[in-house]
Amino acid sequence: MPDEKTHADALRFHLTGAVTAGGSQPDANHSLGHWYSSSEVLALGHVLVNSLSGIRIDHVSWANGTGNGLLESTTADTVAWTAPSGTQGAEVTIANGETKILEDGADSNKYVRVRRTSATDLSLSVCTVVLTEVYNNVIGMDNVESTEAASGLVSYRCVMVRNVSVLTLTNIKIWIDEDTAGLALGWEVPIGDGSLGNDQTGIGDGDEPAGVDWNTGTTAGTGLQLASLTAGSNYGLWIRRTISPGASASTGILTSVHWSFDTP
Repeated sequence: MPDEKTHADALRFHLTGAVTAGGSQPDANHSLGHWYSSSEVLALGHVLVNSLSGIRIDHVSWANGTGNGLLESTTADTVAWTAPSGTQGAEVTIANGETKILEDGADSNKYVRVRRTSATDLSLSVCTVVLTEVYNNVIGMDNVESTEAASGLVSYRCVMVRNVSVLTLTNIKIWIDEDTAGLALGWEVPIGDGSLGNDQTGIGDGDEPAGVDWNTGTTAGTGLQLASLTAGSNYGLWIRRTISPGASASTGILTSVHWSFDTP
């Protein structure tokens, strides 16, 4: 049965800007280096229709995409997940207090992380999970005012890439979606367990972090590469967004990245 921190859940992306490792810092606009936060990067929002009593969704994998997924209790102690346009995955046994990942039957990258919050038998029912895009997250950043667009604007954010598994992850690749314009990515090697040398939290998001080499690759082969990340290790990922002077207004602009990794 897929435990949390295994399979696609082994690599997680957290906000930064906390004052201690894993401290509380939920604001994407304050994700500007220093320590990693307890908050994960949010790319898909979810709304439950006919919620499943005793089961809480803690995280939705970005790979699920938007649309309606199905969370189903198949017995008193098992649940299964169907991603939008997917197929039902394996039934997973979950006890009270446990956290598990539920994977789609056709694509294990499409998963949800759930926690059981009650010892009461699960009722046999189906919960519709409506997945929607999240605007103004740490990748998309905040809105651009008309005066800023007129003169041009460069902004920065930082997330922590974390290997939360007990294995060494290899061949980590992160690249920009080919339909995303004005985005660049760069690594920063941590100076401690979850801490970065660049701390822009007291400076603001307009100053470039020192020592970061920028990459604009739009394929797995041309994007950022990391040979390995040992169990429990972290790596800083900086994001630079450039708005060209005189940019046209839009209600929504795609700002997206992709990643992949291997496990032993």
